[in-house]
Amino acid sequence: MNFISPSHDLPEPLFLFGKLIKRNQQEKRQSEEPPKMEREDLLDESELGFDFFFTKFPHISKLQILWFFLVNYCWVVGGLVQVGSIILQATPEFRCRSILDNRYNTSYEEGLLFSPKDSCSQFVNLESLCSETMSLEACLDQLAENSGVLEVELCSSGYIFDDSVFTRTVTTDFELVCENAYIESTISSIFFAGLFFGVFIFGPITDKIGRTKASVIASVCLFIVQIPLIFLPKSAGVWSYAIIRMISGFFSISAGTGTFVYTMEVIGPKYRTWFGCMTQGIFAIGYALLSLVGYLLKDWQDQMIVLTLAPVFVIPIFFYLPYSTPWIFSQKQYEDARENVKLIGKKYAIETDEKFLNELERAVKAQQKSDDGGKIYTQIDLFKPKKMRMITLVEMYQWFSTTLVFYGLGLGVGNLGSNLFISNFINAMIDIVCYILLPSFMDLKCIGRKYGTVWTMLLGSVGCFLTAVFDYLANENPENSSYGILKATCAFAGKFGVAGTFGIVMSMRRRCFQLRCEVSESGSRQLAGELEEWWLRSSTVSETRQVGFRLSFSEF
Repeated sequence: MNFISPSHDLPEPLFLFGKLIKRNQQEKRQSEEPPKMEREDLLDESELGFDFFFTKFPHISKLQILWFFLVNYCWVVGGLVQVGSIILQATPEFRCRSILDNRYNTSYEEGLLFSPKDSCSQFVNLESLCSETMSLEACLDQLAENSGVLEVELCSSGYIFDDSVFTRTVTTDFELVCENAYIESTISSIFFAGLFFGVFIFGPITDKIGRTKASVIASVCLFIVQIPLIFLPKSAGVWSYAIIRMISGFFSISAGTGTFVYTMEVIGPKYRTWFGCMTQGIFAIGYALLSLVGYLLKDWQDQMIVLTLAPVFVIPIFFYLPYSTPWIFSQKQYEDARENVKLIGKKYAIETDEKFLNELERAVKAQQKSDDGGKIYTQIDLFKPKKMRMITLVEMYQWFSTTLVFYGLGLGVGNLGSNLFISNFINAMIDIVCYILLPSFMDLKCIGRKYGTVWTMLLGSVGCFLTAVFDYLANENPENSSYGILKATCAFAGKFGVAGTFGIVMSMRRRCFQLRCEVSESGSRQLAGELEEWWLRSSTVSETRQVGFRLSFSEF
């Protein structure tokens, strides 16, 4: 077909249309050619290791995008389970239960009329001012006349909670407020202890039995472990809930430990930064769904039904996904790895001849030879070489401080003074937008990973500091609502910064550690974060409300 030259005297739209057709045909011819491996630092294809695979296969395709979302469904479940305490253990407004509540059968709102401002206190000897024959209105008038002389004491008959948002939570069932507030914090610490041991133990297991198999086993165990929470009676006690949540945390983090590495193995080097960042975005989708779950289901045991059924869908997903070819190669099962490449080639309609398979196997073996024979590494090996030890310690500290701010702001979202569901959803959307924009930010020549970490940590630090300032001003000037708005805005800005740090650290570790160490390094890095969370959630509730605002920025 002959196209019109630019000098042809035709209307501009018609010329542009012809030019567009020509460009589309050129792109079509290019797409029919085998994709070329794009790299800046490796000139010899024999040095690519398994990445030689992408000299014939595309760096990204619809199929790889599908695999990415399917394998990272584990992180949707992770977001639901790991941040689930914001609805399961939510603390509604409350007041002391008094003798007048039993006499007049009052609601939470009505009882505020004969309750002091301190939710953990009650007026003394109310029965002496209000006789049994007196109406509620007359009783309130009597209390108003004697308001100046009424004494207060700590609650002695339990509590009444506002049920306008949640009808039941773990906190309301076991009255984890006032003198029992430390129990709620302890429960969360126990849960994060489960994450601690999960990342420590399941990293080597994932290397041993494979990414997909380990995730399926952990997901099935997570489903089974959470079932008792749906039927847990009050008589079982709060510590039964705490132990089951700890075990669920163990399997939740275990299911997701290898999925990041799987993502890096199925996505070509050209797009790994973006998809590596979006792994965290998938986690944000999970905890964004908590807003919907909490809005629709007001009872914590109904919410647990959703959290329990969520990991079931991992099973059919992982039966569909192909095995990780790099993992098969790492086990030195070369014939199985070649067959797996052929199977993937059929899905792409790409012919994988023996010449390509031989070259791929030779590239992998050359890399394994330089990597001490494909030894399976653990977290301990990360601390043996001096330079790697320093890198690991720096990465762990980054994760330590980042986790403090991330969960300090995430789990403390109910203390921003706005709607819990909306604030949590905004938090999640901030994360997702950040991870979409982050790769372009990191790829700027004047910024990169190193200075990107500095700028995102600075944003998180300033955001937390200003949040603390406006939180103080809001408490000192409760009549001025603008301070509350500014506090929430700065908290969201801090969340954006810390989300960026998360993404950059994930990308940095890919460049600092070889693939053979990634699962172990991921476990060590997350282990540092769980240590931070273990400490953070050991604080009392009152401390936890401020720690994300007043302490996090100094750690950052």
